[in-house]
Amino acid sequence: MAGETPITWRQKLRAGAPWIVGTLAALGIGGFLVAWSGLFNVAASSGHWSVTTAILEFGLESSVRTQSIGIDPPPLDDDGLARLGANHFATGCAPCHGAPGVERSPIVRNMLPEPPRLGGAIERWDSAELYWVVSHGLKFTGMPAWPAEERRDEVWALVAFLEQVPDMTPGEYRRLTGRPSVDLATLSRSGDRSPLSEAIAACGQCHEAEGLPPIDERVPALAGQHAVYLRAALHDYASGVRASGMMQPVAARLDDDLIAELSTYYAALPAIRGGDSSGSGSVERGRRIAEAGVPADRIPPCLSCHGDGKRDLFPRLEGQSATYIAGQLRLFAEGIRGGTPSAEIMQAVARRLDDEQIADVAAFFANAGDTGASEAAEAGR
Repeated sequence: MAGETPITWRQKLRAGAPWIVGTLAALGIGGFLVAWSGLFNVAASSGHWSVTTAILEFGLESSVRTQSIGIDPPPLDDDGLARLGANHFATGCAPCHGAPGVERSPIVRNMLPEPPRLGGAIERWDSAELYWVVSHGLKFTGMPAWPAEERRDEVWALVAFLEQVPDMTPGEYRRLTGRPSVDLATLSRSGDRSPLSEAIAACGQCHEAEGLPPIDERVPALAGQHAVYLRAALHDYASGVRASGMMQPVAARLDDDLIAELSTYYAALPAIRGGDSSGSGSVERGRRIAEAGVPADRIPPCLSCHGDGKRDLFPRLEGQSATYIAGQLRLFAEGIRGGTPSAEIMQAVARRLDDEQIADVAAFFANAGDTGASEAAEAGR
């Protein structure tokens, strides 16, 4: 009728509010009663309705796509990086997901949702999305987050391997993961299945074994290292004080006695070089830093702690690969490697080193041999 005041949307909302509140309350009460009654079947054997599966997968893919925005993958076409990722995958992931030529455990086929086989499941994600999934895991799927999320370098190693899986043959997978001289099948045939022998075989999958160097320059050589240092490192890995998603699950399975036996075993072995000898650094510049430090920048001499005859809580660095040493210095500088008093010292020192100095120090120690760091440096002038 003419002259009547129109009803505003605010008035309509106030008028409908009781109905909205009542509907939401009824839905909430109904949901609670269904949950309380136990009528909803939570058994994995019951499966999902097709529409439920479609909704869950749509939501999962959308979430991963959005959450991975802004992740910038590094170069991943590094065979050593893929080898490192493959060896972790073989022990930590293959039981659920299988691998080229390796079947999944029958148990996981009865999980809900069932962990997907590799290949097609990987092709649905790009590198950034794979990184996000491996790093953070997936709710309600059994897919765990990476034990040390800050170790981005380790996650990228796994992604480098996963990128190769769709076209990988069983033979190629065995090449990446096989160290025949230390495999458990060999131990079984020889009758030596002691805990120490099995632990040595497991360590040898990545570290040196039977005269073979570590599988990649990013992996440290253990032979000839101080036993006290090795024991402390394994305990730090097991407790999570020293961050590593690859080492923590391994170390956590070792008891104190086995840690002591392993440390003594590796300390008694003759030292072996860890890989690349210089990288991009200068041995002579690195020698000067190692022996005299850089007083103007408050950088102490490396050999004041890491030299011959020093405390065995500090690691021997001679002969380790330049890649490994430089990588550890960067982890210290970023505050990722820490948790112990000696780590706090190294964090302060590493933050004062620039990229060139890190490369130089790494080159010096990588070239140092059994005759001592200074003599090795003289040969590299």
